Amino acid sequence: MQNTVEKSVRSIEHTKYSVLMPVYVKENPVYFRQAVESMMKQTAAPDEFVLVCDGPLNNALEAVIKTMTERWPDIVKIVRLPECGGIARALAIGVETCRNEWIARMDSDDIACPDRCEKQLRRIEQNKNAQAELALVSGAIAEFEAGRITGTRSLPCKYEEILRFAKKRNPMNHMAVMMRRSAVLAVGNYHPVRGAEDYELWVRLLQAGYRAENLPDILVYARTDNGMIGRRGGIAYAWSALKLQKYFYQSGFLSFRQYLENCAVRAAASLMPGTFRRILYRKKLRCEEQK
Repeated sequence: MQNTVEKSVRSIEHTKYSVLMPVYVKENPVYFRQAVESMMKQTAAPDEFVLVCDGPLNNALEAVIKTMTERWPDIVKIVRLPECGGIARALAIGVETCRNEWIARMDSDDIACPDRCEKQLRRIEQNKNAQAELALVSGAIAEFEAGRITGTRSLPCKYEEILRFAKKRNPMNHMAVMMRRSAVLAVGNYHPVRGAEDYELWVRLLQAGYRAENLPDILVYARTDNGMIGRRGGIAYAWSALKLQKYFYQSGFLSFRQYLENCAVRAAASLMPGTFRRILYRKKLRCEEQK
């Protein structure tokens, strides 16, 4: 019965795309399996699944990979890196490995909605005449912790709104992005920017004249009980965030006033106690993003 359903889903006519997912040794194997299955059971199924193993993995994660290769032998492609070099390096190698023009990013601990990719591909098809310019299509995410929805992150949908919003904060939900491979490679692929490798890439794409859009629909359920908020604090994180803002200013993306305002906000958020940062992240920032 399951094979019949999978064949039926795969028979849907749509633009071919690749799934790109990095995984490293500290991932939860149960979450990993759920993330993989949520992408392989899309109503518009992928033509290719590129899994980048960022360094050696443990037996539990290897067992999930073994199941993947046995269940979808013609779709799954495993890329093994000898040592953990960070997510930006893993993603850059993954983009180069993917064979399709459109790549659906997915984290190894989140859950994609069944029609996530179908909705994104439909939007890409609607923009076919301007496809040479459209490089990013993302959407809203629902954040959950311990099986309970804790909030949503909805972002501006139209290109002009995204361009303005990008001058303040990350305008795309990375784990829900579908990106055009040739555009990403044209601007230099992912760069190793601590905690903001996606944001930095989006800005380079926007500066190069590529378009981006967000769908209003929730596309991915994203876990927040994986230490995500905790990783967004501390002196090292603050320093990296300030360096990124300086780069945005020096590249002409920000005015001097925008640069100073952004630096003040990021420094304060990064250096405040984790409990207060969690409140700020879930309340104030989410409210502003949905305006």
